[in-house]
Amino acid sequence: MFANLVLAVDGSEPSLRASEQALVLAEKSQGYVYLVYVVDRYERRKNNKQPFDHMSKKQIEEIKQIERKARSKQINVQVIILKGEPAKAILNFANEKAVDLIVVGSRGLNHLQQLVLGSVSYKIMKNAPCSVLIVK
Repeated sequence: MFANLVLAVDGSEPSLRASEQALVLAEKSQGYVYLVYVVDRYERRKNNKQPFDHMSKKQIEEIKQIERKARSKQINVQVIILKGEPAKAILNFANEKAVDLIVVGSRGLNHLQQLVLGSVSYKIMKNAPCSVLIVK
């Protein structure tokens, strides 16, 4: 199964659904979960405060809620806050920790957004060093 997994969250509905799936997998495999949130580099340019200053109270509470839920299921979890471009930061972290699985939600960008921006989940899927679960 999956001994170590990254659960990448951004506070969106798809990432909350992804957290449900990740916790089920981690519970079954008795794995370790890195609960990762990335403060986007473009957000940081608005002002030069610490990462948590760029997260809404709602996002912070959602991360804490996922962490509490994991701990209530006896899942080992560690919250990680990274800075940078989300896909790149998640991929670098996954490489560094040699994880077995990355779980991420899919926001469902429209065709134009995909062409111009690309999606975080797509970039992760194409470049991940491990298996990737994308949850809609």
